[in-house]
Amino acid sequence: MNKAQASLSAVQPQELLIEYDEMIEELRKRLNVLSTSIFLLDESSKPEDPKLKRYLMNINREMEKIRQIISNYPKNPR
Repeated sequence: MNKAQASLSAVQPQELLIEYDEMIEELRKRLNVLSTSIFLLDESSKPEDPKLKRYLMNINREMEKIRQIISNYPKNPR
């Protein structure tokens, strides 16, 4: 067993669940910040810039996929 494995096995399951919940919540927060920024960028961009609109749409689509992945992991019932 290497040092990282030994360290991980020393962590209590409840501590891991708490860290997991915190990580998922941080990811959700960052996605919300990105969504807001993309929305504002989209609103401030020129309508005649289809390339930018397409890029923003692609970013939004990928962020939605990340949200779906995260939502498949339920919050830890404490």
